[in-house]
Amino acid sequence: MKKHLTTLMLLLMVLIMVMTGCANQPAETTEPTAEPTPEATAAPTAEPTPEVMTYTDVLGRTIEVKADDKVERIVSLTAANTEILFALGLQDKIVGVDVYSNYPAETEAIEKVGDFNGPSVEAVVALEPDLILAGNKLQATIIEELSNLGLPVVAVEPTEYEKIGESIQFVGALTHSEDAAQKLVDSMKEKQDAILALPRDDEEVTSYFVMSAGDFGNWTSGPGSFINDMMISLGMKPITEIKDGAPWMDYNLEALVEADPDVLFLSSQAGVDVDGLKELTGYKDLTAIKEGRVYVLDADIISRTAPRIVDALQAMYDAVYKKAE
Repeated sequence: MKKHLTTLMLLLMVLIMVMTGCANQPAETTEPTAEPTPEATAAPTAEPTPEVMTYTDVLGRTIEVKADDKVERIVSLTAANTEILFALGLQDKIVGVDVYSNYPAETEAIEKVGDFNGPSVEAVVALEPDLILAGNKLQATIIEELSNLGLPVVAVEPTEYEKIGESIQFVGALTHSEDAAQKLVDSMKEKQDAILALPRDDEEVTSYFVMSAGDFGNWTSGPGSFINDMMISLGMKPITEIKDGAPWMDYNLEALVEADPDVLFLSSQAGVDVDGLKELTGYKDLTAIKEGRVYVLDADIISRTAPRIVDALQAMYDAVYKKAE
């Protein structure tokens, strides 16, 4: 009996050990299966937005210029704008100009689209321009017509002298030629500053610009015009710098005779030469006429808000003050 108990206990102990050992073994586990992940794809990206710069032209119109705008075909409606484009090295992109665009000589080979006052809308449209550079409010009608057709026309010619550099920089921005425009403006300013630093007479000099005379009307420059600004910068006193005066006006002949300016600047396109002035009523009585202080200025230079305007400033100085050196 005792032997059987012993055997039974041994079997029980073995059974407990076996069961305990099995319990201490790590349970067989199955590695968790991750959910299949879709193939990685690049996150959608928006097309980069071109940088947009906003400008205001001389008519107060808002002009947006995008960095990726392509300007390959340009029409210039004024001689001044044509000169600026050439000075910026953009002559190969000019496809049309006005009939007064005569500088530099290469303009002769470029198609003409009409004169300053009456450019041909049809001729401009036919050239399929990317950019049309116009003047100012004197061309307001043609600017409106071209704008209504959806053409990219911008008015860029200033009235004031100090705005000429800004106008050139504006053209530089429109044509993506900012660096060339800045270099040009810096060069002009350097020449201008050198002229304004030259010696002058101490006495005040009164002046008058003869834009036209006689049958063509007594047109001249007035307050706010770049021509009056130039005379003032050189220490002169334009007699037309009057209250309520306009930048360009048909001046009263009696007022001119009464003011009797010290010097007259005569545009080469005034419709009359110096000898002709000597025969005109009113003009022939002026002291400047009698004493030979009438100085002819090249109209292609003095009348254009372009890089050569600094040459006109030099010509004005030389005429009046050269003897003071």
